[in-house]
Amino acid sequence: SATGANSAATATATAEAAATKSSLSSSSEETLEENDAAICPLTAGITCNVVQDGKKCNDIIIHPGTCDQIEVEYEFKYCNTQAIHQKGHSESISFVGSISVNGGKLLEKSILDHQLSQERCRILRHVVTVNNCAHAFQADMDMQARIGGDVICSASKQHKVLRPLFKSTQ
Repeated sequence: SATGANSAATATATAEAAATKSSLSSSSEETLEENDAAICPLTAGITCNVVQDGKKCNDIIIHPGTCDQIEVEYEFKYCNTQAIHQKGHSESISFVGSISVNGGKLLEKSILDHQLSQERCRILRHVVTVNNCAHAFQADMDMQARIGGDVICSASKQHKVLRPLFKSTQ
């Protein structure tokens, strides 16, 4: 369940987003449901929804001759899965990475997070405009968990939408 956005982090993120070709909707932190930090204290994920109707980007259906620019919202989520009670991890973990849409043409942003609490997730939402008849559009997320200067593990995610389905009007 979301615990709300940190207003200072949101203000900073909003200022950074203004410099990109996208608009930042919100940033929030949520509690982790399950803990799998034994292997790596980092998880990452991406979802995409059409702003107008809330449909998943993979479910876009268009009619021939109706290509248009549409707004989609990408949700980039990364989590610190390190359990609060876990022994042997007294140093804090930093999360470093990047997110992009269409290879950085629509959005490119670096992430440096020293304050993500144990068993918590951070969610960054970005709205971008895409052509719904484009061959494909995609978002990428590459994250690393670091202790000190050492990379202890990494996670990469990609969300790709191939040419949307055409539906005949007959």
